[in-house]
Amino acid sequence: MTERNYYEVLQLNNSADLEAIHAGYKRLSKEYQHNEFTLFDYILKMQELNKAYLTLADDDTRADYDEGLESESDSESEEENEEVPFEIDEESAKRNNVKVESCNLYLDSAGDIAAIGEIVSTNKEPIENYLEMRFNAYNADKKLIGTGNTFGSKNGNRMTFDNYVLIKSKSAIPVNVKIFFC
Repeated sequence: MTERNYYEVLQLNNSADLEAIHAGYKRLSKEYQHNEFTLFDYILKMQELNKAYLTLADDDTRADYDEGLESESDSESEEENEEVPFEIDEESAKRNNVKVESCNLYLDSAGDIAAIGEIVSTNKEPIENYLEMRFNAYNADKKLIGTGNTFGSKNGNRMTFDNYVLIKSKSAIPVNVKIFFC
């Protein structure tokens, strides 16, 4: 998965001021709400839009980002997000009457692990309000190198999630993530 240029995501040029960044974000977020995206595509679009906005709306992170863009264009290489393999703890899923409908985990260029997907109830009952997902990341030696928790947005017998679940894990790149339901 390739991370797009944040200026392109917000449909702006590199010299856009803070006011233009705010306006671009508002315009696109409203546009995305009214498009006929699937829920999964809408979440992906909004996740990308939010990350672009948060990066460019802050002077310090924007300066770092612009510096990275310059060095990237000098080397003419495009860094890709690395997909992170995962497995589901079937015992905890069964105990909580849920299954993973879709899930994508990836290590982005900043070293954060993002998770996006959807959980459904296996017994057609509403998903309990306290259902939590725990993500354990392991290195090549199967040693635990990080853990993160998240809750999703529940809607009846479905729960969607789109969160950064582990931050700055690049020092020890995960080989596998195991997902538990609590």
